[in-house]
Amino acid sequence: MFAYSVWTNRLESSCSGATVTDGDIFTRIWFGAQISLTIGIFAVFLSQILAFTFGGLAGYYGGWVDNTIMRFVEILGAIPGLILLITLTSILPQNLDPILVFYGIVFFLGLIGWGGGARTIRSQILALKEVDYVQAANALGAREARIIGVHMLPTTFSLVIVGLSLAIPGFILTEAVLSFIGRGIREPYSSWGLMLNNAQEGGGHMRLIIGYNTKTGQLLFSDSWGAGHELKRIKLEDGVRLHEKVKVELDDLRPRHRLAAGQAVPVGDRS
Repeated sequence: MFAYSVWTNRLESSCSGATVTDGDIFTRIWFGAQISLTIGIFAVFLSQILAFTFGGLAGYYGGWVDNTIMRFVEILGAIPGLILLITLTSILPQNLDPILVFYGIVFFLGLIGWGGGARTIRSQILALKEVDYVQAANALGAREARIIGVHMLPTTFSLVIVGLSLAIPGFILTEAVLSFIGRGIREPYSSWGLMLNNAQEGGGHMRLIIGYNTKTGQLLFSDSWGAGHELKRIKLEDGVRLHEKVKVELDDLRPRHRLAAGQAVPVGDRS
């Protein structure tokens, strides 16, 4: 559980522990975040490129082009995405270069994740076909590629940006699941899913660290919980004392009030 420090030029104990191969877990978390985020961002951009292409073609041309693309999107959406990804990644050889596995995962994620974006862009293109400036561009003889790429697709960027921000976490989670079950990133690279997989095989020291931190948090929270109960108990006791004091004062005032009203006072109540 040691890591090399460039500041002191010596080995120092790692705050987060080490793997079975003496790799610093904290460093691997950072590098795993880099790979997981890169896969998520690249896969989202690839899926949006496919969504722009096929969604724009389906919305602009319609007819058999629209029917063919949308039926393919429906078939793609009917298949569970994770099962399809596991099937596609299983064709990658076990001895394949890890960097090629990285590119393969990006390609597969983008390949199956463009259906929802294509539907959104298709609906926008169908609405924009009847807009005046698109009709004017058609009347002036503009090329279809220019009409779609310059006049129609840029107006869908607001929806695309929202879709990008919502899709990135999903791709990161999917990559983590693939790496966790052994179908994703491989050693010597690191990802969050691969680290979870390695923690199952040789994470005894991590269990100790987690147990220590859990026990420490339990003690802290139990102390704060006990302090809260102690404050409540003190307030309750103060309230009881105040109630008894008020009751005694009322008992003292009751005979005097009866005497002032000319009523008979019982013998036990006379002072």
